Amino acid sequence: MMTAFYSFRLVFVTFWGDSRVDHHHAAHVHEPSRTITMPLIVLAILAIVAGYLGIPGFLAPVFPSEENGDGHHGAAGLGIMLVATLMGLTGIAAAYFVYVKSPGLPDRLAQQWRRLYDLSFHKWYVDEAYDRSFVRPTFAAAAGLWKRVDVAVIDGAVNGVAQVIRAGGSALRLFQSGQTQHYALGMAFGAMVILTVYLLI
Repeated sequence: MMTAFYSFRLVFVTFWGDSRVDHHHAAHVHEPSRTITMPLIVLAILAIVAGYLGIPGFLAPVFPSEENGDGHHGAAGLGIMLVATLMGLTGIAAAYFVYVKSPGLPDRLAQQWRRLYDLSFHKWYVDEAYDRSFVRPTFAAAAGLWKRVDVAVIDGAVNGVAQVIRAGGSALRLFQSGQTQHYALGMAFGAMVILTVYLLI
């Protein structure tokens, strides 16, 4: 019933009553090309055929005991089909009454039951509850992990290794002056240290 109601609400609001097309765009409204209409016609035909093929055979797995010797279903299967059809027709009739016969009724009902309308308009605040329950905590946890683990630990370790290597390179650079006398002095100092250690031992 609800599916029939909102489906035909769309039909009635779109094709019944005054046009809602802006006057700047109304002059450019035209029928769609065959590349759009032909697939829609094929789909409509297949939907009608599939619907007729399913009556009443689609209930056979549900009510196997209701089938008599003639292959027809009993009162339970036909009763469900009748109730479903009446519910669909009721939804269509309600949509016609609300949006064609009494187009001002939705606004009046919205004003009369403002709180219920707001709840329905905001989808019962399911998105907001989901955002507060899951999305925001997830973002907060991700931000905390980024600051405490990524920046403090991982980046700190990588930057620390780079600083140690940079400091070692700066220290070793002192011994690479490019002047021969400095290298000779270093060799003489090293030889003196080795000789001193050898003599002391």
